[in-house]
Amino acid sequence: MTNSALLGKLLSEHQLASSRASGLYTCGCLLIAPFIFGLWGVIAALTYARGTVDADLGLSVSLALAGGSLGIFGLFALVSYVSPAWLKKYRLEIYENGLVKKDFFKTRTCLWNEIREVNPMLLVYDKASRNTPPSEFRSIGEDTRDRGIYEIHKNDGSKMTVSRRYTDIAQLDERLIPFCKETPHW
Repeated sequence: MTNSALLGKLLSEHQLASSRASGLYTCGCLLIAPFIFGLWGVIAALTYARGTVDADLGLSVSLALAGGSLGIFGLFALVSYVSPAWLKKYRLEIYENGLVKKDFFKTRTCLWNEIREVNPMLLVYDKASRNTPPSEFRSIGEDTRDRGIYEIHKNDGSKMTVSRRYTDIAQLDERLIPFCKETPHW
């Protein structure tokens, strides 16, 4: 564990949870149909009468469709495989006297005694859910744990947001919930 003169002893470190498996699965599901139609077209073009313009055009389009589907899936798989390299840059460290949020470009520090208030919020997709109070978050759906953020307002007027998508977020919850006006039910 690391010690800092200002923040005290390091209690825990958290990284963003990886979601690459679900993205890769979704990409595969979207590209399977064009790939199958491309292969079907290749087989049809190869078994069709040779030398005609229709067979040559069909073969070209089918090869492009199958090759394009494989290429896009391969590119997405490569990006998904490499993505943890830049996701490791996003870290949240909880200390005795505060927290440190490290993003790709900057590092923000917040001491517990600098916090004026914390607003738990949901990233919502419909207008009806926008004004839902924190005590009723669970009634919106099961995915509220993933869509939750904490908006931290400091005494100096600055604001900092912390997502709940970090690993083992219960330690952050127990530190920030006492600053909330209304307890969120994620």
